[in-house]
Amino acid sequence: MNSNTCFLFGFFSVILVTCVVTGTVPPSAPEFVGLQDIDDCKKCIVGSDKENIQVHCKTSGGTPPVDVIVTVGDNSFITIPYAVDVSVNIAFITLADSYHNTTITCSVMNDALLSPLITTAKVYVISKLCFIIDINQSNYFF
Repeated sequence: MNSNTCFLFGFFSVILVTCVVTGTVPPSAPEFVGLQDIDDCKKCIVGSDKENIQVHCKTSGGTPPVDVIVTVGDNSFITIPYAVDVSVNIAFITLADSYHNTTITCSVMNDALLSPLITTAKVYVISKLCFIIDINQSNYFF
């Protein structure tokens, strides 16, 4: 909020008042919290197929409301503020094999922005292997 001096001119006098100028303030650029480094993927969201994960996207400041949306492929997820740190929003996602090596996006938007601020990362889904051992036939299937 800015304070400026404004002049109001009357017919016989000048009145000096303080005017308050309000405006919308953009939020900071978003960033993912808790990205992991593994051999095949650096700075990634990592999990297993069918695992329920929490994706944390951080942004600060900005005139409310600030909309934070997490997207994986064509799927958008609503976020909620994290109770411990209100600058972090959480999306609850169930990972699927189809998300492997796709891009996850966190975008923030409010009335001060003409287009959303965006950050991205890769999703690395660890497939669960299924082993079937037929003891009678001595065959092994993977």
